Amino acid sequence: MSEYSMKKEKAIYFFLPDYPDSSTGGILYHKKMYEYFKKKSVNVKIGGNRGIVRKFLKYKYLKPIGGLLVYLTIPKNSILILTNTEYVQFFLPVLLLKFLKKHKIYIVVHHLLTEERKNKFKDRFECRFIKLADYIVTVSEASMESLKRKSLITEDIPVINPGMNFPVLNEKIHFSNDVFNILFVGSIEERKGLIYAVKSLEKLKGKNIILNVVGEVLQDNYFDIVKKEIDTLGLKQFVLFHGKINQGELENIYLKSDIFLFLSLWEGYGMVIAEALSFGLPIIGSTIPTMHYFVDDGVNGFIVDPLKIDAITEKIETLRSNTLLRKKMSDASLLKARGLQSWDTTCQNHLDLISKLM
Repeated sequence: MSEYSMKKEKAIYFFLPDYPDSSTGGILYHKKMYEYFKKKSVNVKIGGNRGIVRKFLKYKYLKPIGGLLVYLTIPKNSILILTNTEYVQFFLPVLLLKFLKKHKIYIVVHHLLTEERKNKFKDRFECRFIKLADYIVTVSEASMESLKRKSLITEDIPVINPGMNFPVLNEKIHFSNDVFNILFVGSIEERKGLIYAVKSLEKLKGKNIILNVVGEVLQDNYFDIVKKEIDTLGLKQFVLFHGKINQGELENIYLKSDIFLFLSLWEGYGMVIAEALSFGLPIIGSTIPTMHYFVDDGVNGFIVDPLKIDAITEKIETLRSNTLLRKKMSDASLLKARGLQSWDTTCQNHLDLISKLM
């Protein structure tokens, strides 16, 4: 009998109302944890994925009621695995009922929403919610530094990076066709910087370049702005939207791509960068702190200011026109990917920490 099965008196609850779907990297991270814990015969359960509670959670203004119902249905002395972004659902229940229910709150900070928006009212609730946690873990050094800047922590906390979603290729296969395929993977929302990728193509028309965009639309207004920019610049035939696709389809697009664009204005980690590395893609990435974890500028890609469109264009053309450099950077990306950890390592690190709360 394992040390974890001996401690089954405390149940571990994950808030995964849409399980098994995972629309964001953060949800995928928690889904992987849940499935690993279950495989290890831990007393683990999902909250919020049934009946009327799930319906409440679908509507913006009813989410606090949904969170309250989830919190009330979880047995006393349980451990709740949450993210900082779930303060909307759980701030009031945790604040008002924590001592009554005697739950332990384990928060995984992926990235602070305060880093991507200016809303003092919401920021205050997010920060207070994090302070209510019994244990705080984050997914990157960049996110830990954000917590320090906000005075939410004063010392280092555990940093547990996400695992790899795909096995690392032995060697990148370079297709000989005339089309140069650029890949952009990420939800369509302002902070992901898709519009900068679109603008960077204006001076590259006629170079047989295609920008493949993979990801779910999270901000309809922003998507409309991007599409209008595509029409204005005459790029409709050069930008292909694939929407949200399954793992098999995503793998095929990675295999057929030549380079990877990642122009986020803020990111806690960036799982898709790790994915791109595992397929040997050179990266053109933004100057966010976490990028330096993945990209050695000039070695396996380039780091650029996403607001400097001409600089992005220049790096795309450099990689398009220089096959030898692209091959060299591709090999360096595969080497970098081999140094990243597996999901089993990620999840076991969490399980070791959570066992101390049992």
